[in-house]
Amino acid sequence: MESIPPQKSESETKGTRPLVIHVRSTVAHLTLRREPRVVNETLIRYVTLDEVMQVIDADNPLAKIGVKGQWLHVRTAGGTEGYVAAWFVERAQG
Repeated sequence: MESIPPQKSESETKGTRPLVIHVRSTVAHLTLRREPRVVNETLIRYVTLDEVMQVIDADNPLAKIGVKGQWLHVRTAGGTEGYVAAWFVERAQG
């Protein structure tokens, strides 16, 4: 049986890198959560003011930043993944 080669993503076939987006907290105690909902069981830890995180959300993340009611899937510098309220972050420069 013949093996099927893996398909390349659109960015790989066009020779471009995917857009990497970083955001920073605009509040002193932003909660990082396991799920995009506010209940005690979803709390992972608090993110500090100006802490930078990489957005790993693939669903139009730029349109969510700063928008009340939206959540972003992020990864901290330490590698922890979770969700933050998008209305408490701004895009980080650099």
